[in-house]
Amino acid sequence: GAPAEEFDSLLGRLVSESQKMSVASSRLTEGLRESQQRVQELNEELERVRRQSLLDPLTSVANRRAFEERLSWQIKDSEETRGEFCLVLADLDEFKLVNDNLGHQAGDQVLKVFAQTLYENTKGTDLVARYGGDEFAVILPNIEVASAYNLMVSVKHKFEKLRAATSQFHAASTNATASFGIAPYKSKRTSESLITAADMALNRAKSMGRNRVCAEGFA
Repeated sequence: GAPAEEFDSLLGRLVSESQKMSVASSRLTEGLRESQQRVQELNEELERVRRQSLLDPLTSVANRRAFEERLSWQIKDSEETRGEFCLVLADLDEFKLVNDNLGHQAGDQVLKVFAQTLYENTKGTDLVARYGGDEFAVILPNIEVASAYNLMVSVKHKFEKLRAATSQFHAASTNATASFGIAPYKSKRTSESLITAADMALNRAKSMGRNRVCAEGFA
């Protein structure tokens, strides 16, 4: 009778509403998923841009901006934890002669090889950065000056071997060695004073004949 028909009709409407809701719900879920995906893609793009803005395009190590950010964080961290760290400034010897005698492509190759040597001989928490031109900076956390000195002596020797193996140098009399200056962090030291101390050690290495490592208060 009539009540049964009304019930069927009501049931039909309920099923139809339920289907509509289900479709709406799945559209909403899909919309959310798409918007989450867009957010994720945007985040990845931002991270990529951030990474690029902190990387040196030629050598693929950190750039000066990344170095300055990390150095200021490292100093704060050392003040809080009383942890030690060392700053290394490294500079290619007579790099202008490499560019003048062999051309800029050869110069770029030397920079890449040097950056790679520094990067491959440091570990996860260390930071290698191109400080500018042919000068590089390395932040070595949790290390005392004697160990930092030994590490850079090893890097110096490895770079000499790699450079000697690069074919374009066989015919050239130009040396592309590197000099290193190291300064350990001391309490209350600023970024500027630490960089100055490492730079003074580097200048000492240069004035002593280049292709050597000097460390403040050590060697």
